[in-house]
Amino acid sequence: MTDFRKMRQLIAQEERYRWAVQKQMSRATKDTASFSAVGGCGGRQTISRVEDGAIILAELRGQLTEITEELTAARDELQDTMKRIRGQQYRLEKTCLKMRYMQGISVRRIAGALNYSEDYIHRKVRTAEALIINKQRDMKDTKKEDSSGRIF
Repeated sequence: MTDFRKMRQLIAQEERYRWAVQKQMSRATKDTASFSAVGGCGGRQTISRVEDGAIILAELRGQLTEITEELTAARDELQDTMKRIRGQQYRLEKTCLKMRYMQGISVRRIAGALNYSEDYIHRKVRTAEALIINKQRDMKDTKKEDSSGRIF
């Protein structure tokens, strides 16, 4: 079952990590090696902020990959359910879901793009989320009914 709260969190995290990766990439490519008298046997030791930046960058990219994979799985599940919803009366709801969860656009920007109020778009998104959850429950109940041959 699609967890919309988790999807919103993942969308926000993905955005933050994508910016963090870009910021760290910028830092790593600007920095150069520097010499320090710290450590060693009184001699000079090379400290590379590029290497340190590369380590941080690798960790950030790993986290971003995990978030992206989890978000992709949730989006695929949502997309499969959205394909099962037919009817002209749900066109706006489906559009709002696609923009919000598939493309990661905020409700404020959706409202501006579609020329509706934010409150109205919030209501439409909530309606669409409820529609998706009910459709997934119906699909789950149908699978139970099919596998056992009787209705629960």
